Amino acid sequence: MNRSRSVWWSALTALALAASTTAATAGPSLASAPDHRPAAKAPVAQLGKLSPAAKAFTNPLTAANGRQSVFVQLAGPGAADVASRGGSASSVAARRAQVARTAEEVLGEARKGDSSATRIFTVSNALPGLGLRTNAAGVRAVLGSSAVVKVSRIAPQQPSNSNVASLVKAADTWKFAGNTGKGVTIGVIDTGLDYTHADFGGVGTSAAYDDALAHDTEPGWRSSLPALGKAKITGGHDFVGDDYNADPASAGYQPVPTPDTNPLDCNEHGTHVSGT
Repeated sequence: MNRSRSVWWSALTALALAASTTAATAGPSLASAPDHRPAAKAPVAQLGKLSPAAKAFTNPLTAANGRQSVFVQLAGPGAADVASRGGSASSVAARRAQVARTAEEVLGEARKGDSSATRIFTVSNALPGLGLRTNAAGVRAVLGSSAVVKVSRIAPQQPSNSNVASLVKAADTWKFAGNTGKGVTIGVIDTGLDYTHADFGGVGTSAAYDDALAHDTEPGWRSSLPALGKAKITGGHDFVGDDYNADPASAGYQPVPTPDTNPLDCNEHGTHVSGT
């Protein structure tokens, strides 16, 4: 995929609260008497059923036109929560397997309303759920499942390096606090890493990057790094693949992840973040 690809982040903090709307009403004028009546509660599409009152609202998920990408949160803890509560390795594995089975069942429910519904991904460690590409009928069908807690729209985001230097102030941290990162292992979830870059112990030439890019799905990338590169980079993984493009308005739209074990950056944002 080219470096100008559009990336949709799946951080749950960026997800809009789905299947819910708030009815906004004008507040009382200065001359009117205050209204002490309790505000009407906006309907929320969750807990396996759609409130009858929700039909009086324009719901962005259950009444939207066209296809949409949504995150379906499943009931129960994530596998990481099971582990943090003292769960054994077998119980953690069992929870992951259970989430996978439930996700398959929910996909089947979605296809009862939308035969063309497709699964984008399944997650089980942090927040159990799955990503779906479906229409309003598919969302309504999913909400009928007791295994579903809520459905949230996956909001589009694009990476940008603008103004981050003044916000991060990494140079000040190095200079005044002495925090150089020595002895610290850091995991970066971003667009990847240019492991041929000299800052990360790579050769540092355009030719080296071009050669890596030509083989950017091959698993043996780390074995070819110089000794300093191997010392600085312990590993990596591409969770979506270089042709991933979640922008439905793009001619290269391809929202289904095709992961591989080579984390080479094809956008440059991840390399920038890793360097600062």
